[in-house]
Amino acid sequence: MSAVNFATGDNLLHRWAQVLLDLALVFVGLVTAIYLARLRPMSAAGAALQSMIMFLVVLQAVFLPGVFALL
Repeated sequence: MSAVNFATGDNLLHRWAQVLLDLALVFVGLVTAIYLARLRPMSAAGAALQSMIMFLVVLQAVFLPGVFALL
């Protein structure tokens, strides 16, 4: 949603609404990442899966919305 709104010149949502949405997503992403970091997988495959999920959560729910909230 952030990329689409940014590409259309903030026509879909007002900037303040987009910032609130991005900040809420960053907060939920951080909570999820902290929860995932506390889990201890039982196998090597579980550890690899946890690492991939952690990377994707941080990228999609923390990093990208954080960048768009600053633009």
